[in-house]
Amino acid sequence: MKPHQLVIEAFGPYADPVAIDFDALAAEGLFLIHGTTGAGKTFLLDALCFALYGEVSGDRSVKGLRSDHAAPGAVPRVSLAFSCGEARYRVERSPAHSAPKARGQGVTDKPPQALLLRLGANGEEQPVAARITEVTREVQQLVGLNAAQFRQVILLPQGRFAEVLRAKADDREALLKTLFDTVLYERAGWWLDDQAKAARQAVQKQHDAQAVLRDQAGHAWLPYAGLAEADGADGVPAPRALGEPAALAAPVAPVVPTDQAGLEALVGRIAAVVEASAAARAQADAAFTAARATRSGREALAERFDRRAAAAAQLAELEAKQPLVLDFRQRLARAEQAEALRPSLVAEQEAAQALAQLEQEIRSSLLNARRAQAQAPALPLAVQALDLDVLPSPEALGSAGADLAARAAEVRELANKAQEASAASQAAAAAGQRAAAAEAQAAEAGARLQQLQAQQQQELATLAQARTAHD
Repeated sequence: MKPHQLVIEAFGPYADPVAIDFDALAAEGLFLIHGTTGAGKTFLLDALCFALYGEVSGDRSVKGLRSDHAAPGAVPRVSLAFSCGEARYRVERSPAHSAPKARGQGVTDKPPQALLLRLGANGEEQPVAARITEVTREVQQLVGLNAAQFRQVILLPQGRFAEVLRAKADDREALLKTLFDTVLYERAGWWLDDQAKAARQAVQKQHDAQAVLRDQAGHAWLPYAGLAEADGADGVPAPRALGEPAALAAPVAPVVPTDQAGLEALVGRIAAVVEASAAARAQADAAFTAARATRSGREALAERFDRRAAAAAQLAELEAKQPLVLDFRQRLARAEQAEALRPSLVAEQEAAQALAQLEQEIRSSLLNARRAQAQAPALPLAVQALDLDVLPSPEALGSAGADLAARAAEVRELANKAQEASAASQAAAAAGQRAAAAEAQAAEAGARLQQLQAQQQQELATLAQARTAHD
């Protein structure tokens, strides 16, 4: 990971926007951040770590990172442009902070935000992640370190170097393995250990075989210990020449010296044999050492040739795959461009679906309108004149709509009059019913009156008869 530009605003002691161009500083290969105590040197490292991981180095907390000297409406943010390999990115984060309310008085709490963009060759920006956890995960994959490892190795806080030195061996080993990617060398070490173990076992087998051969030679020499080649003069056994085959030596019965001089000569010859044997052993050891060194050199040479052959085969395989890799890169570039056009394609498909649905609704509406036109001969002339096999023009629809509105007003007026006539008819019917009831009551009263009149006449006749009888 290589940083290019760091932008800080309303962050720590930096109230106003501050931009640091690392490319200009990196021209010398080394640069120094210096200043008085409290000037904000460590906050630059905190801003770098916060932009990548949403955390700060040292003992600070992510709470309260907003500058107390910034304007009330200023939004604290940190933006870092960096590159990993050939790809270039820009990550921007804003910590949680309080901001004035848009309406009324008081403040409101703003949540933290994060955004990761990939920068194209022409300056275009493609979103990679927009959620805090996703941005952190993508940055860890790009950088190859988590926040703790980044603080330990890249941004070691002040006063923490001793802690790294005093860390446990396992922790320091895991950190260094992750940092320097020593898996390949670790595997090579394992392979060399296996090869050395196999070589030691082979040497031990050779030593064991030599010991067995020495024991066998000792046992075979015992019956002939007193035999040697005669020198033909004094009868004292003479030592065999170094390297002379044993089959060429014709053993004869030993001649035992009878005087002191002969014994001393025999002892001298035995000493010469011992010295020659020691020299032969030293020569054999030197030859064995040289042979072992030659074998080691040849094994190392063979190993180098094997590695060279494997590397050549791998290179040939990679060169054979280069067109495929180029094709994959081109396809990936086209896929990235197509991914950028996905929202436009989706919008176009949705618009096409909406247009098809609208056309279906228009056809259904035209069918209903034709049915209504055929079933309603009293429609206005402008409506009857419409050609509903196709969608009429806006002017024709406007004229027909105006006539329909006028006719609708007339229909509503007639409906009101019909409603009033219906109400009057209902009132007349009720009055007729009441009149019929009154007529029925009148007829009943007339019949009752006639009955009473007849009864009255009968009573008068009876009264007259009674008076006549009385007189």
